[in-house]
Amino acid sequence: MGVSIQQAFVTAAENFSPYLAGGLCIIALVVFAKDTIANRKKSSAKDRYDWPAPKSSTVNRQTEHQTHSRVSDILADRVRGENQIAPVPTSWSLEVLQSLEWKRFEELCEAVFNEINLLARNTRFGSDGGIDIELYDRNAPDTLVAIAQCKAWSQPVGVKHIREFYGVMVASRISKAYFVSSSSFTPDAIKFSGLSEVTLISGIKLLKLIGSLSAEKSAALLRLATAGDYMTPTCPVCGLKMVSRTASNTGSSFWGCRSYPRCKGKLNMKKNGRASLSD
Repeated sequence: MGVSIQQAFVTAAENFSPYLAGGLCIIALVVFAKDTIANRKKSSAKDRYDWPAPKSSTVNRQTEHQTHSRVSDILADRVRGENQIAPVPTSWSLEVLQSLEWKRFEELCEAVFNEINLLARNTRFGSDGGIDIELYDRNAPDTLVAIAQCKAWSQPVGVKHIREFYGVMVASRISKAYFVSSSSFTPDAIKFSGLSEVTLISGIKLLKLIGSLSAEKSAALLRLATAGDYMTPTCPVCGLKMVSRTASNTGSSFWGCRSYPRCKGKLNMKKNGRASLSD
């Protein structure tokens, strides 16, 4: 009985051996294919992670850092201005007018022009082409009617600067211009003004214009002019407050931008500590 069963298994194996061999071959092919696909995926992933980061990534990170730094500088500058310990004037005087840094003086002039029925717009930082304020018709806001240049100086303005500004007026095809100074003008400058369309507004005349306004408006202009740090010069390039620095080669003092080296704006410093834009 046992021999018969064993013989039956041998016969079955001989009959099915071709099918068994074929099945094993199929299984081997499936396993090989799976291994090949897996290896390709690993190689692809490795190549993908081994690629260098795009060049723009560094630029983007730098730009983001610069933007955050710029915002931080502006906020810090405002805090410094609010905490600045400076005498707060209670009334207008020539001394107060001449204590204003150049940008604050421009902002005051802009506000005064707005009060005499003109639409004044201060130009941006950087090269202004000799025009500090553009004056428009209030009834036609797109119509430029005059230009203005402002000088926060303590010394009289000479005829050279009036001639140059007259050239800017002619080149701009504008028929009217105002030259405003916190000081005064030389006799030659006054004489040339009479031959041109450049109206001179000295510090004393500007104070008279402010005094002709209502007490409320005059007080509001004083608050505008003397809010925060109104004495430290503003960087003409980026608009931040500047700091006093000393040149390493000459030992002379000058005003430099506090955000250096990102901004290389600087102004000459006079003996009295005032900034000099273009004497």
